[in-house]
Amino acid sequence: ELLAWTKNDWNECFYIFLARSFGMKINQEPFELLAKSLPLKSIQKHNNQALQVSALFFGQAGFLNGNFTEDYPNQLKKEYEFLKQKFKLSPIQQQSWKFSKLRPANFPSIRIAQLAALILNSPNAFSQILEMNSVNEIETLFNITINGYWDNHYQFEKPTKVKSKKLGKVFIKSIIINSIIPFLFCYYKKTNNETKIEALIDWMEQMPTEQNSIIKKWKSIGINAKNTADSQALIHLKKNFCSAKKCLHCTIGHTILHK
Repeated sequence: ELLAWTKNDWNECFYIFLARSFGMKINQEPFELLAKSLPLKSIQKHNNQALQVSALFFGQAGFLNGNFTEDYPNQLKKEYEFLKQKFKLSPIQQQSWKFSKLRPANFPSIRIAQLAALILNSPNAFSQILEMNSVNEIETLFNITINGYWDNHYQFEKPTKVKSKKLGKVFIKSIIINSIIPFLFCYYKKTNNETKIEALIDWMEQMPTEQNSIIKKWKSIGINAKNTADSQALIHLKKNFCSAKKCLHCTIGHTILHK
């Protein structure tokens, strides 16, 4: 659907898909709306201009509508007012974003700053990833630094204790597993590249198993995931068959019931 929406532009499609993944479960939709409202081509016209790129992201997210007392958000607001007219942009509603039940490190304001830094550093991320041959290489894309303002902020105008806001290893791994590898799989399917598809499966088999409540439940009944490919398969079974009570449609469930 996204590929059709972008008129078969794989770079734009990947950018939207990647942005969506930064929202995790709670803010997926507003991140997708943000990316759709801010074309990648507009961002690329301001390569190497950190203030302008951040202004575009925060402005389009609806975070620059208020009155500020601090210099950095005021600078962003001033830049955005110009860029909004330049690219004829319409921001999404700030009310779309959810902060409740989230750890501060996962606040959408921090994730937007990190996404902006990622796109600033790698405006052609999809093309770069296509040239990479391992998960470790992809991980290097996420070694980003966000503006120093965020060292002691989680939201605009609300200073906190100083703390680094680097992307965590678990978060990066989640994006690679749930977004980048599936997207590449789709791309290689469309382009009939079976060799690359096999390589993606190898990547999954080389990555350590995920640790979450679903995998722990499987382990408690004697089924151990050896790698990420296994854990993803078990998560899929749980969500699409066990939770949906589709035992008769599941080979495992059907075999147990038949006995």
